[in-house]
Amino acid sequence: MNSVYRYIRVLVIAMLVLGQGAFTFSSSVMAQDQTNMAGLLVKGDHSEKALYENGTVSYQKGATAFDVLIQTLGKDQVAYKPTDYGKMITAIKELKAKDSNFWAFYINGISSPTGADHYKVQNKDRLCFRYANWSVPSANQVTLSIQGDEKTGAILKDKEVSFIKGPDGETPTAFDLLRVTMGHKKIDYKQFDFGKMITSIAGLKATQGESYWALYINGESAQVGVSQYHIEKGDDLSFRYTPLKKTSENGTESKDNNESKKQQSITEKEIQSAINQASGYLSGGQIGTWAAVALRKAGKEVPESYLEGVRQKVKEAKGELERITDYEKYTLGILAAGGDPTNVAGYNLAKHIYNGKIAKQGINGVIYGLIALSSADLEIPSDGAKWPTEKLVQYLVEHQNDDGGWTGYSGKSGLDITAMALTALSDYGEQAKVKKAIDAGVAFLAKQSSSVDNSTSTAQMIIGLTANGIDPTNSEFNKDKNTDLVSYLLSFQNQNGGFGWKKAGEENAFSTEQPLEALVAYDLFVNGGDSLYEFSFNPKNSVNGANADTQGGDNAADSSNEEGKLSPEKAGNIYNWLVLGALVLAVLGISMFLYNRRKK
Repeated sequence: MNSVYRYIRVLVIAMLVLGQGAFTFSSSVMAQDQTNMAGLLVKGDHSEKALYENGTVSYQKGATAFDVLIQTLGKDQVAYKPTDYGKMITAIKELKAKDSNFWAFYINGISSPTGADHYKVQNKDRLCFRYANWSVPSANQVTLSIQGDEKTGAILKDKEVSFIKGPDGETPTAFDLLRVTMGHKKIDYKQFDFGKMITSIAGLKATQGESYWALYINGESAQVGVSQYHIEKGDDLSFRYTPLKKTSENGTESKDNNESKKQQSITEKEIQSAINQASGYLSGGQIGTWAAVALRKAGKEVPESYLEGVRQKVKEAKGELERITDYEKYTLGILAAGGDPTNVAGYNLAKHIYNGKIAKQGINGVIYGLIALSSADLEIPSDGAKWPTEKLVQYLVEHQNDDGGWTGYSGKSGLDITAMALTALSDYGEQAKVKKAIDAGVAFLAKQSSSVDNSTSTAQMIIGLTANGIDPTNSEFNKDKNTDLVSYLLSFQNQNGGFGWKKAGEENAFSTEQPLEALVAYDLFVNGGDSLYEFSFNPKNSVNGANADTQGGDNAADSSNEEGKLSPEKAGNIYNWLVLGALVLAVLGISMFLYNRRKK
């Protein structure tokens, strides 16, 4: 009988080891898709109790705050309506926005300058949806100003910003205030042991030994860093670009005599009017990819005919499109139209990009390949892909010319292609080598900006600069002494909303689409939104994902997930079943053993 007990003990230990191993493996599989975490708080009216609170909500990279809300609470718990400015939340958990009540959105305690469906969540963000009344002034407000150098002048002046306290009663920091209000892409900083130091705001960089960004609180120089100071009700905060004092040989302070006046800035009303007119001009005909992108990012509706047209072209070509750039531009257009570029009539366009002859069309194919694959963080196999994004980035960096520009088909550095390369690299600027390449490319645009002579080149420059958090109306990029790039672009627009290429009066759809994109990109930049080619993507919610004809396509043999990979949920379930199966086999083994012992 002792041998029976020994046998049972061995089986139990083996089952425990197997179960622990399977649980660990399953947990690691699940964790692969949960590296991005954010806090989520949903607060109703007249109650200190939150409707929902969770400090560890996981989300897919590239998701918007609206996506996170839907993912966490469920579609049936959130109601919204589309507007020209994006999705407006009308109810959460049956608490409806009515009369003067609305659902306010806060990022890290700061009132968001953009809608939840336009804000791309950053790792460790704290998101809050709060039921509020717009007729009652916020109890907690501060004023924020940003003063640039003599050329740029006031970047932001006396902007009132609302804030809320965290669950622990702590208020946001001055860094939170700056980064949320301006948009994270417009702020560069360095992390030190003592905290964060701002190195650039809206493209205006502090130069070591020459200038720095100073924080003033209620008119006095701050005695603590931007990430240490917690804002208080009624604060007046100002970030000021401050040159270090230079002294002459006799010990007196020298003055910079190269002063220039700040240009008159273009109003948001003018930009919105130009966007609406151009959108109206294009809506009269069949829209193309760049119009679809611009309309989506402007919060306008993309006609269903665009998505259906692309799907039909892909289906008729049996997934074999003529050029690599066709796969790239259709991927962007499909994302803009709310579709799934990994399943278009059964064909995976993204797969054709990262496994295609991407450099066959020269630098153009590489640029838009990187933009397309980065636009919604489309899944790329970790091994086996011919062109992962890292390789595309490396290609662009290696093919930059000595003058800082990139070469298209002309044999010399060009404004268009350089601006497009800057757009493609904008998501990778935290890498030192990429940052260096971007800085050189921006310097090239500044040096050559006076030579721009058409609307599409001007448009690409605006898109490339704003993608990297740089204001295209800065005087260093002027067309001439008194004309900034955005004003110059608007000079090509006709009364009917269309844009000419070389001059106003010769408009067509092609010469209008890219200027419209540029205006939308600039509007997103000014209002703290994301970049032009940033999209949230969830295959389950896509327009064409559920109804696509998969017979004979790239996805015909793959009903689980891209490249045959199991989703974390399915992987976790399978290994749970393995554990259960092992337990059942063990019980059967013990039973058979005992049965045979009795017979003997």
